[in-house]
Amino acid sequence: MIDSYHSMNTSEGSNPKSLLSRFLCIWSVLSILLLAVLLVIVLALIGSRHQSEGRNPLCASTCGRVCMGSTLAACYDKCYHGCTNPPKKPTSLLGGYLKRNAVQHIGLTVHDMKKALTFYTEILGGALVPKAGGHDFVGDGIFNTLFQNEELLAHERGEAFAQMRIADLRSGKDHLDAYYIHFGTVNIELLQYRPADAPSDSNHSLPYAHHSGSPSQINNQHIAFFLEDHVDANQFVDTMETECAKRGLNVRCNRIKRVESEAERVQVGHQKKYNSFTVKGNEFEGWTLAYCKGPDGEQLEFNKAIAKAQVDFDTALAHYLQSK
Repeated sequence: MIDSYHSMNTSEGSNPKSLLSRFLCIWSVLSILLLAVLLVIVLALIGSRHQSEGRNPLCASTCGRVCMGSTLAACYDKCYHGCTNPPKKPTSLLGGYLKRNAVQHIGLTVHDMKKALTFYTEILGGALVPKAGGHDFVGDGIFNTLFQNEELLAHERGEAFAQMRIADLRSGKDHLDAYYIHFGTVNIELLQYRPADAPSDSNHSLPYAHHSGSPSQINNQHIAFFLEDHVDANQFVDTMETECAKRGLNVRCNRIKRVESEAERVQVGHQKKYNSFTVKGNEFEGWTLAYCKGPDGEQLEFNKAIAKAQVDFDTALAHYLQSK
């Protein structure tokens, strides 16, 4: 029986078909490995040629995503060609002194610190920077740092600090509290100026000049948040307003449909199709934005950039990074 098994095993090993199949299997594996090596070499050569031609690889890498599913070869050609001749390296005087992520924070003076913290952490998901900022900033140094221009202007006009809406941190009559909320690449700094005898993290801020808060008013500023590409902006706005209302936060977003009352604005918002504006049919196609008022009346924007709009921003980013 042992001899018969040995004979059978020997006959299988010397079978030409068996040897051929093994050879083909080994050849297939080696072919795949060889193709992989050649692909790496080709990609490296292409990347080198792109850089020698002035083509920015970061910019060009966005074209496949933007033109995905497009039947027009012109879409890819136009996008790819737009990356071949980036502008010359900027000759800014001080740009080289700034970090790549140069915008570190956006400051916002609030009336009710507790509600502001709730909105920017619990609703929008920012992370509180635990040891940054602090309470009860007072003294000559901080006053001069923040208000020197306003103080000189008050002297020129003969007006008191209160008339100029200047917090009296110098004497300690007023205090300043500050928090930082981290959103990945940029922080939001929340500032509250309050009387010295008022508790911190409350709504006991200094009186401030009420104005319309219109985006067209001089010095009006807004904070813009980037939404994920897959997020429905109309649904996001409706969910945000609903969750804010549960927490007593007065957050209100505009509709693209004209309304005549607050009740109608709320009702239209629940339809989840009038809460955001999308650019269509031009070179900035794919830009979507919703405009809202935060809990202290601050102007907020929530936006998305896809398709052509994303190409514009990616190209600008590539050019900016080239200059660093």
